[in-house]
Amino acid sequence: MVRWESFVDDDSGETYYYDHDSGTSTWDKPPGFGAPPPPAPKVPAKPKKDSSGGGSKGGGKKKKKKKQVVIEPEPEPSSSSDDDDDDANARASIKRQSSVRQRANSIRARPKGTGGPRWWEKVEEDTCPWQELTTAEGSVYYVNTETQETQYDKPVELMSEEELALSGEWVWVPHEEEVFVPAKVLNPGKKGKNYKVAMEDGVEKTVAKKHCQPFSRASLARIVSDLTLLDDMSAQLILHNLRERFKRGHIYTNIGSILISINPYDSSLPLYTDDVVRRYKNRSLGEVMPPHVYNIAHEAYYGITAFDQNQSIIISGESGAGKTWATKQALKYLAAIAGSVNNIEKRILQANPILEAFGNARTIRNDNSSRFGKYLEIPFNEDNEIAGSNTRHYLLEKVRVVQQSKGERNFHIFYQVLRGLPRDKRRELDLDFAPEDFEYTKTCTEVPNLDDKEEFDAVEKAFDDLGFKKSEVHGLYSLIAAILHCGNVEFSAKGEGSKVSSGSQKALKSAAQLIGVEPDALEECFCSLTLRIAGQSNTKRLRNPDDAAHARNALSKFVYSKMFDFLVKRVN
Repeated sequence: MVRWESFVDDDSGETYYYDHDSGTSTWDKPPGFGAPPPPAPKVPAKPKKDSSGGGSKGGGKKKKKKKQVVIEPEPEPSSSSDDDDDDANARASIKRQSSVRQRANSIRARPKGTGGPRWWEKVEEDTCPWQELTTAEGSVYYVNTETQETQYDKPVELMSEEELALSGEWVWVPHEEEVFVPAKVLNPGKKGKNYKVAMEDGVEKTVAKKHCQPFSRASLARIVSDLTLLDDMSAQLILHNLRERFKRGHIYTNIGSILISINPYDSSLPLYTDDVVRRYKNRSLGEVMPPHVYNIAHEAYYGITAFDQNQSIIISGESGAGKTWATKQALKYLAAIAGSVNNIEKRILQANPILEAFGNARTIRNDNSSRFGKYLEIPFNEDNEIAGSNTRHYLLEKVRVVQQSKGERNFHIFYQVLRGLPRDKRRELDLDFAPEDFEYTKTCTEVPNLDDKEEFDAVEKAFDDLGFKKSEVHGLYSLIAAILHCGNVEFSAKGEGSKVSSGSQKALKSAAQLIGVEPDALEECFCSLTLRIAGQSNTKRLRNPDDAAHARNALSKFVYSKMFDFLVKRVN
């Protein structure tokens, strides 16, 4: 009788061998095993594998023996069929063959004699209930699939070795430049008044606990477009969120219905193109748009058209924050979305170059800082179109006419007239000089990225578009020239009073001529003071050189203020 006999496993298709003498089975081919013997009278038990990969004694339920496993493609139909059916049958056959081969190969590829699990053994894999997800804004959060718990802090089960090293207690610590920076506490729980902390750049320092603010480090990774969505509305986290958004090129951030704007000092950013205006204008109903000044203007217009209620947009901030630019962009969007009667929205926009030339100046923080407050009213007609505008101004910085801090300039119009007015007209006004030659403009004359000649051309075009008469424009330029000449008038002592110095006579005559008075009358106005008391004769009092200079400056400020009043009224 043949001792060894081969069989094929039903599940794996792998061959195993049965020893009739000992009643045992094995996966290993016995030495000298030849052709398969004839079928045995009964089916031996399937072998159990041990950790060494050798055979084990058979026991339990007997396996039905098979000689071989044959995988064949499905037979072709007797009659002709569509090519699609043939392809489908072939793909199904190939798929079944591939599946069996892969399973058999995975079994044969397992090293013999190892302690790894066999195909019939259930493997318990380590699973983590935490799942990482991402919000629509790109913020990562974590969900426990077993308890349905949700959190922004990364679970310990998902942390890498580096992240585990960063876990622990974190606090905000004061910083000279960044105001607040995050730092890890190196001595948590230690009693005392100080923390020993390590900042993200590796620098270690000791900080008083009273100056530190605890926070969750996971909140640093959650950057939101609306600050009301922050886990903690602290000044430190708000500043961090604004800083990170600015680094990513997002200068606008919402806090509910309020818009925070950070001035990038870069007008070339593609934030105010016609395509951007159209995208905000043609938004779908209920569509949430990214934070932008156009959103504020859109909501105001919607409040007027949908609810028939007056709306107010308040633009505030320190010098250089971008108030003038925000106002300009809000008007641009309103003009684009509403339209107007007789293209009046274009005239409203054209008023900006004039008001900026006479009311804005270069400061240390801003090259085009508005030096006056402005209240702009825009009425709409029954068709929700812009029907006009009315500007009220207040708190004009008149002192800038006669005095500027180091690195700052007078109002733009002085430099624009000196550099943009044609030479023949400058000679008529006796202005054939450079800004450095006048006391009121010599503090700062050159500003990078600011072309006074180009800006003057824009002002001239705005005068023409708004219908200013040539005589009105010439009168404004004459007063500008008169103020410049007044600034060059100097005084010397004369007895108990003062007089205009001999070197300033030409400036005095030019100023008097442009104002329309006699030079002697103007000099008397500077050097003396007349007191008028009811029921008594007038009393004349002389001024010393310093008081005369103060009177000269007072006249210059008064003339400029009244000229600005006229200009705003004329624009309206």
